[in-house]
Amino acid sequence: AETKNGFNNEYDALGPLNHYGLSKVFGELLIKNELNKYIILRIFNVYGVCKYDNPKKNNLLFNNLYENNFKLESDGNQSRDFLYIDDLTTAINKCITVNPNKETINIGSGFACRIQDFISYYFKNNKKIERSEIKRNEAYLTRANISKAKKILDWKPKSNLINKLNELS
Repeated sequence: AETKNGFNNEYDALGPLNHYGLSKVFGELLIKNELNKYIILRIFNVYGVCKYDNPKKNNLLFNNLYENNFKLESDGNQSRDFLYIDDLTTAINKCITVNPNKETINIGSGFACRIQDFISYYFKNNKKIERSEIKRNEAYLTRANISKAKKILDWKPKSNLINKLNELS
């Protein structure tokens, strides 16, 4: 659920907007009802590179990197909290050293970037962006409040979105 200050907080009431969000809520409920100790990580939009045999598939975020046009299934005005893959793996490793009782922790950058700006910056305006209708029941803004991750896991992301996009492009 989106809050008035624009942050998604761990203690906010869960109000899934679509089936994907509902599946995440069900997963959390199963964990909370079945386990006495747990850490639930609410992971925000992860980006980065990985190794494939085909170098055209190296980007996790964009599967049409090498196409002439970029197909965007929205108007691009939605904002997302993007988290670099290395920051995510560091957060997961930090969980190993924590002795939780029952914790739900946001793992994100704490900043939001408009999808349209992200794509334009990443592609350096070299691609035509094809827009389609906005998906039904899509969140307008996702932005993690990461204060709990800083406190409990002694974690904060090291990567900056713009710097990483410069490295990856």
